[in-house]
Amino acid sequence: MVFAKNNVKSCLSFAKKVGAPVVVILPGLKQEGKDDELLFNNFIGNLKELGEVCEELNLRICIENAHGRICENSDDLLKVFETIGSLSRYIGAVFDTGHFLLSKENLNDVATKLRRYIYHLHIDNNGGKLDDHALPTVGLLTEHDFVKFFETLKANNYQGWYSFEIRPKNETVSFILKSCKKFFDNVVAQD
Repeated sequence: MVFAKNNVKSCLSFAKKVGAPVVVILPGLKQEGKDDELLFNNFIGNLKELGEVCEELNLRICIENAHGRICENSDDLLKVFETIGSLSRYIGAVFDTGHFLLSKENLNDVATKLRRYIYHLHIDNNGGKLDDHALPTVGLLTEHDFVKFFETLKANNYQGWYSFEIRPKNETVSFILKSCKKFFDNVVAQD
């Protein structure tokens, strides 16, 4: 945990140098034979220390939930933000559409539940079993699902970053960029 915490501190320093306002982190893995509550409390202790660094540097950390991690779903994230209290000005969530699909949560419900804490988006899709990081048009989430999701974000006054987190299969980078641009223009940037 000390290595990870120091690594995040280095990333925060680098982010400040290059003008990046957000650093995304994945919480530690759950460990067989280790008490989940102990792991959670250690994570909170580290976040409190990192939150002070964020305050000094005027940066934010965004926690990305993922299967097998201390924060697997929206309830886990909400527990973190309620526990750290006012440090949630500096520590929030990255909303990964594919990860919430894997945790079988409704994107709109989660967006509303976490609305005060979402500082960054990862837009991707999957088939519901693996974290494929597929194009938003390839997977269980439909264009309609995404339209409703972005309407919910807009209604919740989301002001953060948008990013596509795509892991190419057989697609060229050019194809991925064109597909993401088309998706953004047709779905995200709608008024």
